[in-house]
Amino acid sequence: MRYTRNNTPLFTAVLLALPLMAQAQAPALEEVIVTAQKRAESLQDVPVSVSAISGDLVREGLISGMSDVAQQTPNFSMSQFNIGEPQYFIRGVGNSLDSAGSDPAVATFIDEVYIGRPAGGSTDLYDLERIEVLRGPQGTLFGKNVVGGAISLFTKRPSQDFEANVSATAGDYELWAVQGLVNGPLTD
Repeated sequence: MRYTRNNTPLFTAVLLALPLMAQAQAPALEEVIVTAQKRAESLQDVPVSVSAISGDLVREGLISGMSDVAQQTPNFSMSQFNIGEPQYFIRGVGNSLDSAGSDPAVATFIDEVYIGRPAGGSTDLYDLERIEVLRGPQGTLFGKNVVGGAISLFTKRPSQDFEANVSATAGDYELWAVQGLVNGPLTD
């Protein structure tokens, strides 16, 4: 006697279950909070052209300097006249003059403090919470020297949890650098 097996119900059940499995595995979008308008807002709700880079990329070693930020950010470029004296350009607007009397057209802020000379903004990107690059004139929020845009660096805030970190870099031409941080409570 021949036995025939009908697999149609099995295949139908598998095909109907596929969309349910796809829905269960849908990744959730991470909400990015920026302070482009001097208050914490979701990046989706900010009416300013801004690019935000997480401090996690810096800690993982994917971004080690402002030249890496310029490569990862649209409409943002950087050149250097001398080492330690960067010249920033956002949407092609910047200042290539390197004299004591010239002000930059792209402002740099570290923890909302204006850095008047580009040489002061060539800081190590260590222990950062985030980097924000705001494109276009930002004079209503930041004041002068933001015709091209603004670069805001935000360092991590102190916490009550103990944390320590050390990193070392070595390279050609006798390059070596050591960076470290210690974070923890000062009182009980």
